[in-house]
Amino acid sequence: MPKRLWTAAIAVAALGAAAAWWGATSRPGEQARAQAALPASEPRVVAQAQIVAIDGIIEVRPLMEGKVLRVLVQPGDRVAANQLLAEIESGIPKAAVDQREAEMRAKAGIAGGRPAEVRAAGEQLAAASAALDQGKIVLSRTKIVAPVGGIIMTRSVNPGDILGSNAIAPTLFRLVNPERIEVRLELEELLASRVAIGLPVTFVLPGGKVAVGRGKVTRIAPQVEKRTIGADDARVRADSMVRPAWSDFTPADRGDAFPVNFRLEAWVRPFAASLRHSTD
Repeated sequence: MPKRLWTAAIAVAALGAAAAWWGATSRPGEQARAQAALPASEPRVVAQAQIVAIDGIIEVRPLMEGKVLRVLVQPGDRVAANQLLAEIESGIPKAAVDQREAEMRAKAGIAGGRPAEVRAAGEQLAAASAALDQGKIVLSRTKIVAPVGGIIMTRSVNPGDILGSNAIAPTLFRLVNPERIEVRLELEELLASRVAIGLPVTFVLPGGKVAVGRGKVTRIAPQVEKRTIGADDARVRADSMVRPAWSDFTPADRGDAFPVNFRLEAWVRPFAASLRHSTD
């Protein structure tokens, strides 16, 4: 072979080796995603799914009427238990409560005197104490606090709003605890018999093939009901009956955070396939 052809052949071989090395080492993210995807031939039951809060969505309502003085949080804020969220104007100023407390202490210091005077002072002291307790209760109700720690989902109150005497107090805030979440699955009625508690679940984005999380079926509802997840999706039969099930959830990437109500697609490995894998 002429020297020029030998040189060209060596160059082509070198380029091929370099391309192979580049494909193997320069795209680890794509390799990881490819490994996370389930094989197309893997038997599975596909179900629409949605992340839900184990404790539900917690609604925060006011305990009294009045004008909203200030609101201290926004949707998306993380709050601690008993953290102040908003404050309502009170008809009893704090200074008046402090004054009543001082008067009560002064009357409590009365000693001696005629029995009638002592008795009258005791009655006045009891009345002042009751008024003080009532004032403190009213003041405590002006402070709207978070009943538990979590994240503010919605806020429907602003400074200056007037909270009236409705039969049902309005919901001012909705919050969830992001540390306590699970996934609700809606299994097609005809496929529900192939799913059992303890079976592994892989979660992907709707229409996707790459795993974004994993879990195991924790419980299955005993009855079927109307579909609620993906009812507005053209790819999903909105009028079909489904059997709800629930799974725990661990993100494939520990750094990922999925909000409550986030939609997913669940791939449940059916009972026969799981049994075969466990005996392989």
